[in-house]
Amino acid sequence: LVERVVSGSAASKVLRGGDIIVEARGKRIDDPKDFERVATKHKRGNVMRLLVIRDGRTMFVGLRL
Repeated sequence: LVERVVSGSAASKVLRGGDIIVEARGKRIDDPKDFERVATKHKRGNVMRLLVIRDGRTMFVGLRL
């Protein structure tokens, strides 16, 4: 669960507080440590594809790290 997003950050362009990240780069995300493991292996500057649930809708978003 995304609790809050820092204004002006890369994440603020695609994520909102309350979003639930269920997948990152094709890997299931069950907790924050899962996301951290996937994100640290992602090449900086490239877009990471996330599957999120927002307001009951499932959608893909691209997060540039």
